[in-house]
Amino acid sequence: MQIIQNENIKRESLDGIRQMILNIKHEINNPLTALLGNVELLLDKDRLDSLTLSRLTIIRELSLRIRDVVEKFPETNDTSIMSYSNYKDMIDI
Repeated sequence: MQIIQNENIKRESLDGIRQMILNIKHEINNPLTALLGNVELLLDKDRLDSLTLSRLTIIRELSLRIRDVVEKFPETNDTSIMSYSNYKDMIDI
């Protein structure tokens, strides 16, 4: 009986983690898409001074870095609980 309860708790925990990952990805990607789109539009302008061009390029590079990190978040079906030292369970993302 205890084993079944523990498995149910783990499954519910994983479901919560999966939902949280989906929400985080969504909440980051929506504004990031708008940010990248606007930066690209600004970079297409012909008359940008070097300082503005440099700053917009940095914004684009950092935004792409954020996008790459978010893309590395696991797919929701890949999340599992792993046992580590001292009998502690951790979410393997």
